[in-house]
Amino acid sequence: MSANNPNLFSQLLLWQKFVILGMITLVLVVVPSYLYFSNSQQAITSYERVRIGLNAGSKLMALLKSTQKHRGLMAVVLFGDKSKETDLQKEKLAVNQAIADFDNMANSFDDPQLSEKWQLITNNWLNIESGVAAINADRNTLWEMHSHQIDLIKSALQSILGDSNMTLDAYPQSYFLVQGIMINLPELFDQMGLARAYGREFLERALSPTVTDKSADKQKHLEMEQYRVLLAQAVNMSRSNLKNNADSLLLSVDKNPELKDALVKRINDLIKASEVSLKLSEQLIDAKTTSYPTINEYRGKYNTATDATYELITESINALNSLIDQQIDLVKQSQYVIIIIMLLSLLLGTSIAVYIVNSITQPVNRLAGVMKKVAVGESIRVNMNSYDEIGILGRQFDNMLDEREAINNEREATNRQLEAINNKIIKENENLNSSIIELLYAVAKLAKRDLTAKAIVAEDVTGPVSDALNLLARETSKVLNKVLQIANDVSSVSEMVQNQATLVINVATDEKREVETASAELVAASKAMNDISLLAFSCNEMAQKAITNTVKAQSSVSGTVQGIAAIRETIRETEKRIKRLGERSQEIGGVVTLINDISERTHILAINASMHAASAGEAGRGFAVVANEVQKLAENSRAATSKIAELVNNIQVETAETVMTMNDAISQVVYGTDLAQQAGQEMGETRDTTAELVKMVQRIAESSTTQSETSTRLVQRAQQIQNSTNQTYDQLQEQGRQTERLVDLSNALLTSVNVFTLPKAAA
Repeated sequence: MSANNPNLFSQLLLWQKFVILGMITLVLVVVPSYLYFSNSQQAITSYERVRIGLNAGSKLMALLKSTQKHRGLMAVVLFGDKSKETDLQKEKLAVNQAIADFDNMANSFDDPQLSEKWQLITNNWLNIESGVAAINADRNTLWEMHSHQIDLIKSALQSILGDSNMTLDAYPQSYFLVQGIMINLPELFDQMGLARAYGREFLERALSPTVTDKSADKQKHLEMEQYRVLLAQAVNMSRSNLKNNADSLLLSVDKNPELKDALVKRINDLIKASEVSLKLSEQLIDAKTTSYPTINEYRGKYNTATDATYELITESINALNSLIDQQIDLVKQSQYVIIIIMLLSLLLGTSIAVYIVNSITQPVNRLAGVMKKVAVGESIRVNMNSYDEIGILGRQFDNMLDEREAINNEREATNRQLEAINNKIIKENENLNSSIIELLYAVAKLAKRDLTAKAIVAEDVTGPVSDALNLLARETSKVLNKVLQIANDVSSVSEMVQNQATLVINVATDEKREVETASAELVAASKAMNDISLLAFSCNEMAQKAITNTVKAQSSVSGTVQGIAAIRETIRETEKRIKRLGERSQEIGGVVTLINDISERTHILAINASMHAASAGEAGRGFAVVANEVQKLAENSRAATSKIAELVNNIQVETAETVMTMNDAISQVVYGTDLAQQAGQEMGETRDTTAELVKMVQRIAESSTTQSETSTRLVQRAQQIQNSTNQTYDQLQEQGRQTERLVDLSNALLTSVNVFTLPKAAA
């Protein structure tokens, strides 16, 4: 039917079909070439965008550096060092210049969030300038404004990273370098700046002249401990960031050996300068250190480290620009090579196509002419000399009848070749099945958490898969080994914190016992004061009776003398009791001193606990909160003991005055006795003297009542101290439970990681 209904393609001549085939081939070549050139041009555009992001990032790095220096100089000047005002003005100009430089580039990024962040940065800087220039500038407020400014700058850096697609860089040659420049180094820059500032604040107080005011001296030491804790946190973060930076940049050097000369020296300089400054900070953290460096020496070491950091950033940006130039040159060279190859291929293909078309159409035309002659009965042969398919066709046409047997033999040979090819395919399939089985065996071991399993890398299609599987197992083993090491470290630190918490609980238990004893003694003292008050009222009643007896005894001198003698004995007994009251008040003062010592010890323990919590990092945050609460309770106890000591002192003063009054009363009684013995007519004067005695006894009763009320308040204060101590003890118990939970969590982490069979970690 096809012969009767020919299609359009069958009506074309051979050269026309070859022309169509050439056009199809040209389309198949041109379209991939266009796609390649389009992708390569996009790569060049992406590299150019990365270059713009690097330039903008370098401007923000300069702004970050100047802002940190301005923050430190601001704190020094506001602390009282006016010699740094010139340097402060220089850094102010540097910040303004950096803002102006980046302001010209901010609009090149079509990012509303970046524009909003930049507007916040410029507005915040204006507020900082006006705050520094103010007469009543607050250093803490300006410090917080500077820190907020630094956080905004780092956030803008992250936005530039996203806008420039630097975080999506697929090339390891530049990826690790970008991570170091735009992420790790700015964070190190910030943490080193904080360590420099906290250390300077510590030294300003440590090197300040000794003050005689105990309260001011205690406040100074408390601030020193606070800055020591903050400095320890900043040093730990700086060390962590320094290690991350060094690892990232050294990986970049490994991927780019040509960067070794440019970056390795800078990296080593940064590590050396940072270690010197961090060790100097660790001396300040050590509470046993007694000799401190000068502030200028301390700032100089950190300035050297920050300058080394900025120089490394600058050198790294230059190196990354060089890498970008190399990548762009490589892409352009590839484009030029592809263009040349395409032109040469097109020219050569056209020539070969014309030659092939002629070599096919001419013999075919000749064969067609011979067939026409043979059809009309002529005895003619093609006699072709070519050895291609058309030549074979011509010779086969010449020997069609004679070569039938040869054709059969050739067919058998072809069958044998097909059988050999089939056997080869079967063998290759068997080898492929074996490789797949080995690969599945390795995957099964990995599924059983055995990361020591390795797949055999065969020279077939499974080879890349096995190689990738081995790489995955190695990298996973490295990560899990690192996790196991970290889990062991966390477990060790948790046990240390638990031991420290146990010691603190034991100390709190002893303090609780001492407070309970003191409270019991104060209750006994209060009871004694109540007894004295009752006795004073009894004395008052007896004095009233003495007046009555004096009136009645005017007729009897001897009776009057006996009554006065009885009064004298009563007053002497009262004097003894009041003296015992003074001795009791002195004992109360000793108890108050003991409570004050306990408060001081609790305060010191709370500071030590805060330092241990800061050393523990994130794991000790809950412990730090408990330590702060303990410190507040200790300060409240210390204030309460001060009030109690003041009350005890007042009691002692009033007791001394009462003793003096009682001595005067005794003298008057003796004097009255002598007068009664000398003359009965002086009984009226004796009665008046007795009336004065009644008034004095009333004063004694009132004073005893006041002392009894004071003793009651003292007992209440002691009860408050006991309640505060109990709260401290409960908080420490809760802290112990949290520490035990931290130990359990670290053990659980170790158990989770130990389910994997890991190779031995590299030394």
